[in-house]
Amino acid sequence: MAAALSSLCGSVGATSLEETQGAWAMTGTNCGDTFKLAGKNFEFIDRDASLSTGIIIEGKKVIAPEATCTIERVKSETDHFTALLSCADSLTFSSISVSFKILADGTLQRSDPSFPDVTYTYAKCEASDLKK
Repeated sequence: MAAALSSLCGSVGATSLEETQGAWAMTGTNCGDTFKLAGKNFEFIDRDASLSTGIIIEGKKVIAPEATCTIERVKSETDHFTALLSCADSLTFSSISVSFKILADGTLQRSDPSFPDVTYTYAKCEASDLKK
């Protein structure tokens, strides 16, 4: 029910991979506590910290604190897209599917296509949001 309401009220239209590019901090966390700039690119301040709650989407890479994933395939849906990710961490490799949607307020919503009612929301980070 909540997912149905979210899709009716919260989305702007079809979300593309291009719209999701950049650094995103989980709602409730500060961009400056999660990311730093390395030249023009965002990096995690401390990728090993258990409190790193963001993702970076660069081209076909999705970088999270615990893994780096490559987007192998994208399936466009009405108001979101689902990506097949090939991921690796320090120990294992895996493939997973993840759905992404830009909501009306500009936040990014991530969900598992098998359980669309379980969502995580991120705010876009800009260079001006980071600590100097």
